[in-house]
Order: sequence, then structure tokens, then C-alpha cells
Amino acid sequence: MVIKPRLKGSLALVNHPMGAYEFVKRQIDYVKSQDKYTGPKKVLIIGASSGYGLASRISLAFGAGADTIGVAYEKVLKEKEQEVQVGGILSLSMKLQKKKD
Repeated sequence: MVIKPRLKGSLALVNHPMGAYEFVKRQIDYVKSQDKYTGPKKVLIIGASSGYGLASRISLAFGAGADTIGVAYEKVLKEKEQEVQVGGILSLSMKLQKKKD
């Protein structure tokens, strides 16, 4: 799949789905390689599509074993759609990794 970059200044508006999946997978693998810790068991994260929100969700879900709900204002990937906002594909990647566990 060929996805052409769309930028607004230095901000990427689209992301390749496989690259985003690998990006999230590496973060999850790092968290899994660390010691488990005690934390909250049910967490609502507002702004969970990227940045601190996504990192918090990954850390809590895979480091503390928490059930997480991530809330974000993003366009999510639909069937046959090649272009999606960065946060939407990162959130979807997180969900796919969590289902694997």
C-alpha cells in the first residue's frame, strides 16, 4: 500500500498503518520487558490516541494489567480506506495488540 505523506507544517496528518502498528508494538514490548507494577485496575484515559495519553494507556494496560478505555477525537480506519489520521491508527494498533494478549 502506498500512502503519500500529508504534512501541515512539521506535523504529519497521515501515517502508514504498518509503521504505526510497529511503533505501538515496540512500546508494548518495552513495557512487557520491565517488571510489573501495582496500579489502578480500571482506567479512563482522555486523549488516548497519541503522546502521553497513548503512553499512559500502554503502560497501564501492559505494565499494571489494567482494563483501559481510551477516549479521543480521531477518525478511525474503515474498510477499504487507505488514509487515516495518525491518532486513529495508533489507537487501533493498541487495541489489536491488547486482543493478542
